[in-house]
This record gives sequence, structure tokens and C-alpha cells, in this order.
Amino acid sequence: LSRLEEEFGELFIRIHRSCLVARRLIRGFERVALADGEGWAVVLEGWPEKLPVSRRQWPVVKAIIKRKLKATHVKRCDMVGRGLRKPTK
Repeated sequence: LSRLEEEFGELFIRIHRSCLVARRLIRGFERVALADGEGWAVVLEGWPEKLPVSRRQWPVVKAIIKRKLKATHVKRCDMVGRGLRKPTK
């Protein structure tokens, strides 16, 4: 998995020691109850199960998603400024 992650890191993100998921299919995250407390799970488009995100990977996943959201916000603001999109309330 490490080699796949290195080669295709822009397309996939590691959420657990034994699991990579396609970034484009991530629709969100949910808090979930685990045997040893609470944690986070990823919600994927077209997949009914929520996949657990390991405690070790959560800070990495969270940082990547924040950067993605920030980039999306910048694009939306830029589109509004250019008159290509109506501002949302």
C-alpha cells in the first residue's frame, strides 16, 4: 500500500493502516462509536458502509480535507468575483 500511496497520492488518501480511499469519492465524515471510545468514519459516494479512520491517520486526513475545502472556497469566491457564479447566502 505504501508504494501505491506514493505513486497515486494525489488520487487516494490513507485512512487506516490497511485502507486507501479515492479522494474524489469522499462525501464527508461522521463521528462513530467504537469499542474503545469515539472516532471518525469516512462516508463515500456509492458505498453504504462508513469506513473507520484510524486515530493515527485522522490528523493527516483532516489537514488534507481542510486544504481541499479552502481551495474550493477560493475557487468559488474567484468565480463570484468574475461574475461567473451568483453569491450564495
